[in-house]
Parts: sequence; C-alpha cells; structure tokens
Amino acid sequence: MALYGIEAKYDSYIYRVFQSICDYYHYNLIKGCKKEDILELKDSKDTKKLYFVESLENNNFLGVASINYQNTIMLTEVISLAYRFLEELGLPNLMVKIYFDDKKVFDYLNYLDVDYEICPKNEYASFEILSDKTILAKGTNKDGLSIFLIDTKELIENLKKLDNLKDEKGIDIYVTAESMEEKLTAVRLVQDLRWSEIITELNYKDEPLEEQLKEANHLHARIIILLHNEDLQKGLLTVKDNLTGEEKKVDENEILDYIMSIL
Repeated sequence: MALYGIEAKYDSYIYRVFQSICDYYHYNLIKGCKKEDILELKDSKDTKKLYFVESLENNNFLGVASINYQNTIMLTEVISLAYRFLEELGLPNLMVKIYFDDKKVFDYLNYLDVDYEICPKNEYASFEILSDKTILAKGTNKDGLSIFLIDTKELIENLKKLDNLKDEKGIDIYVTAESMEEKLTAVRLVQDLRWSEIITELNYKDEPLEEQLKEANHLHARIIILLHNEDLQKGLLTVKDNLTGEEKKVDENEILDYIMSIL
C-alpha cells in the first residue's frame, strides 16, 4: 500500500511510537516477518520477545509476540504493551475486551491501571482493544505464544479524526519571492537555513505573493521571510512572526541569529 502526504506522516509517526514502546519493553525487532513465520519460530523451544511489521497487499499490521513464555505475567505484558502504545498515540476511551478467564491476569491488569471488561469466549481472539468501540488490536494466547496485531490503516483513520499528530508541527520557515533577484536570494537563504537544521520551504510555482502567503499558512509556517527588491538592495529581510503577527526588518547577515532567537 503506497502512502504519501499526511497518511505517510501518520504512518511514520505510528511506527516511531510503536518502536519506542517496544524498546521500553525490551522486545527485539524481527524484519521481513509474517504471522506465519512467528508460528514457525514457536517450534524452536527458545524464548523470545519480538515485534514486527507484517506487510499485506493493501495494508500493514504492527505485531508483537512473546514465544514460549508460559505465565500470566507475560500475557499481561503483551496486553499492556498494546494498550500503552494506543494510549501514547492519544486514542480515547480505550477498553480491553478479555475473552478468557484468568483471575491472575485480571489482578495484574488492575494493578497496571488497564481498563478491561470480561466477555464471553471468542474463538477468533483472546483479547481485543477498542477505542470508542472501534477495534484496533486483536490478540491471541495459545500454546506458549502470545501475539497481537494492530491495523495501521484503522489507526491512521482514527488519528486523522482526532487531528492529533503530535509531531506534525508544520514547518519552521517559509520564504516568499517573486522577482528573479528575490528568487536567487531565496534559494541561497533556504539552503543556509536548511543546513542549520531549520525546516524551510519556498514557492516553486511562480505564484503571486498572495498565493505564497496562503501556502505558508497551509503549511503552518512558524515564520515567514518576505523578500523585497528594495530591501535586498539595503541588505535587509522582512521577517514575520506568525504567532504574534509582528514584522521586523533584519540585517541579512544577522538573519540566522534572529531566527534562532524566536524559534
């Protein structure tokens, strides 16, 4: 499944959070893995804690598996890992539905402040995790294998509804330019800012200033640098702080220091 634009950003964000949570729980990444491969690993008799991405034709699934750990603490850990991952993404009203009867697991979940409810047995899953009644994770626990899968496509759709991509902060700077002189300055300025690890963009379409400002706002630019021929002849750049609306003319040689002082 090809992703681009906001869906790709959500997908990358989801995986970064997933990887960090799995690292905290000391699970090891297994590359190029499918659920069927995990089932084969179970026959090795080794104990393993693994996480993986299963790629299918139209979607990816995030997965976690504990292999040959025969105890309730490990099952509880798998459930809590999935729960904490979804919680970290900011998904509301999380609820674990438990389709088995194990008082020890319930005691551990109570201690870990995991919300759950006990349901009649389900032949397809040992547990599910829902957010506002939408199933996001399904897990099984059989013959020494505890595993869950999370549908990334469903996650992206739910996160888009919440509009809470935590690291989607927009860009730092947008540089406007209309004339050739302005564009030459813009190309050099943008490169210098990018090499200073500042997320910077400019207009590539020869659009009028009004359209460039619309694009800057669409990209949630923190700062807009407006280039004008008359200012450039004096070595000045106009800097607009999009948070305060304040505009200030800044010496071109001091632009980086000024930008860093307000970012």
